[in-house]
Amino acid sequence: ARAVRRERSRGAWGASLGRWTAEGARDARLALRQWRRNPGFALTALVTLALGIGGTTAVFSVVDAVLLRPLPFPDEARVVRIWPVAEGARGGRRGWSIPDLEDWRTRSSSLVALGGFISTLGGMVVPGAVTPEEVPTAYVTAGFFEALGTAAALGRTLPASAQDDDPRVVVLSHGFWRRRFGADPSVVGSTLDTEGGPFRIVGVMPPGFAFPSPETELWTFLTNVAQASVPWRRREVRAFEAVGRVRPGEEPAAAAAELTGVARSLARDLPDTNGGMTAAELLPVRETLVGEVRRPLLLVAGAVALVLLIACVNVANLLLARSTARARELALRAALGAGGGRLARQLLAESLLLGGVGGALGALLSAGMVRSLVAAAGELIPQASAVAVDARVLAFAAGASLLTGLLFGLLPAARLARKGAPRLHAAERGMAGGDGGRLREALVFGEVALAVVLLVGGGLLMRSFAELRAVDPGFEPDGLLVADVVVSGARYSSAAEYLGFRDQLLERVRAIPGVTGASTAKEFPTRGMGEGLVWSRPGDPPPRPGDERRASGLNIHRDFFTVMGIPVLRGSPPQEAPELSLVINERLAREAFGSAEAAVGASLEVGGPAPVPIRAVVGDVLHDDPASPPQAMIYIDDRINARRVFAFVIRTDGDPLALVEPFREAMAELDPLQAIRSLYPARSALAGAVAQPGFFALLLSLFAGGAMVLAAVGIYGVIAYSVRRRTREIGVRLALGADRGHVRAMVVREALRPVAPGVILGLAGAAALSSLLSSLLFEVRPLDPLTYGGVGAAVLLVAVLAAWAPAREATRVDPMAAMRVE
Repeated sequence: ARAVRRERSRGAWGASLGRWTAEGARDARLALRQWRRNPGFALTALVTLALGIGGTTAVFSVVDAVLLRPLPFPDEARVVRIWPVAEGARGGRRGWSIPDLEDWRTRSSSLVALGGFISTLGGMVVPGAVTPEEVPTAYVTAGFFEALGTAAALGRTLPASAQDDDPRVVVLSHGFWRRRFGADPSVVGSTLDTEGGPFRIVGVMPPGFAFPSPETELWTFLTNVAQASVPWRRREVRAFEAVGRVRPGEEPAAAAAELTGVARSLARDLPDTNGGMTAAELLPVRETLVGEVRRPLLLVAGAVALVLLIACVNVANLLLARSTARARELALRAALGAGGGRLARQLLAESLLLGGVGGALGALLSAGMVRSLVAAAGELIPQASAVAVDARVLAFAAGASLLTGLLFGLLPAARLARKGAPRLHAAERGMAGGDGGRLREALVFGEVALAVVLLVGGGLLMRSFAELRAVDPGFEPDGLLVADVVVSGARYSSAAEYLGFRDQLLERVRAIPGVTGASTAKEFPTRGMGEGLVWSRPGDPPPRPGDERRASGLNIHRDFFTVMGIPVLRGSPPQEAPELSLVINERLAREAFGSAEAAVGASLEVGGPAPVPIRAVVGDVLHDDPASPPQAMIYIDDRINARRVFAFVIRTDGDPLALVEPFREAMAELDPLQAIRSLYPARSALAGAVAQPGFFALLLSLFAGGAMVLAAVGIYGVIAYSVRRRTREIGVRLALGADRGHVRAMVVREALRPVAPGVILGLAGAAALSSLLSSLLFEVRPLDPLTYGGVGAAVLLVAVLAAWAPAREATRVDPMAAMRVE
């Protein structure tokens, strides 16, 4: 008997499923016939949905790749970035020295691996088809790959210790392997020729592995860097970074506590070099990679979700108007026996079909949007290479399509199910039980409020971006070309040799027609801060550990200030034979002596007890992002403190890009094997310093603008439909002597009836959410009255313009025709 009941139950379910499938197919065919009869309605709804779903899917693909997908590190929660921390008023993170790194590795039990790395020494130079290519390289210590835990796709990673194997080995990135070796699987064991000699290739990393930076293409041992170039065995040289892997079962907080004990032990044992560094900071590697973009990216994701919601509101408005216009059809169906629930199901099926087709179009559109986003973002978004429209993203698009179909379809369907089908005689007379005008006005009210919130957010970020771009860099960027060069240590081993190379190249560059000046610095402003220096005034008591006063030291050529256009406020920078003297910026002069006047002629102790005289004070220069205040700077003649890294700054009265090829030719004539790291106008460097906030501000503003366009379409649709419904009434008014201007004003007032409170609610909502933007703004208050007032006025103006065309149409009604109908 139970078997019979189960069989009957399965048969009933099967019959029900078959009936539902057949009815669904009939509903879909009916919806398609309705689209053919009303192509304007179908096209408007589908385009609106495609834009909303496409934008949402594109942004989700970025969020998924950057914030949701696991990094290419096994058990990534245990992979951490680690810093020694100095406590005190001027404390904070410190760089690593290699001896410290080795001490921390041997004294800690909470880490299974700890490795150091540096990627700012200049890449390996490999022969190119035309000119040598400097390949971005990370120089690492033993423990680096063990900490990350990622296995090589081909071969192996660097051995656990350079002493256990030949240290002249290299690991390739997947991109470099494909580009340089054509993805040849037999590359492992072969050699990579560089200007420093051959390196044996031991492995190729998998796609997506790019640490410590997306540009890194080669990894080799730090021991391949000559001590004469970077004295990395000295404990006071803190130029390195570190990554570690926490032991299984160990909490990162417990590991930080243990490493803090190690730091305090070293501070006691080595007070001269480690004094004050008495703590450790651990951060998950994901946080260090995506922490800067997490909040702006989530804000953009929220914005595009609101745009999708506005699109749903617009389509719901269209469907409401469409269901009212179809009153006669629905009344006929009801007269033939269809109930309110059956008719509501038909409307819901149409909306789901709209959502499905709109979602499919949106998924296709999102592929192009993703390509545009990745191309525009460039290096501004971490993990950008992993952004793609894949199965996860398509699943999201399918879910978004279903959800949007339900969202905008429920309102008309629920309204019909609640009120029932209109009666036939009412439908014939155009009185189908109320046309849902108030509901449509409520929807317009909601979409206007949402659009105002987005516009305020976009306006605040754009104003902040404008303030960032307006920051005075402290030098004259126009007409300035910059060339970053790391002089080969293989061919120029001593300071005299690579300074001699620099001087010869400067002579050739100055002879190029159009060049009015040329000089060098170790790093160009906005591209680096120089080397950290501790300073004090002669006679000051020794500071407590962690309270040392610090400045950035920059090695420069003697003509640097003149070529850059940096004003010399007091004194005169040294021009002749080098002497141990300093040039400081105004920020340091005020901090140390109270004024620039008092600083010239005074002395500072920099890295030692012997006082060094100050020859001049120059203006503050932007050496970091514009949102950060100017840093204390000490400029040192590079003939005293030489480095192989040079930023050539070349001044011209014309277009700086016109000097690119002449500079390359001058370099090739002097040394055809020397690579140029990069060539760029100074203006582009300044633009790059604000590129990330500018990108997110532009993105949010574009979505806000799209929301405003959708809101304007919604306002236009509601007013146009209202005018069509009231054609007879307006005609009677005109026939009885009403002024056409008065009629136009009446229509515009009706348009503003839901818009004005929507603007007020949107401004209030933006003010309530302003705290989400406060950390992203520069020199702009979250409650900036100019932005709020401008957005409110702009939305009202757009509403008036959207209503003006239907208002003009209303005054073209023939009064006599309307009277004859009545």
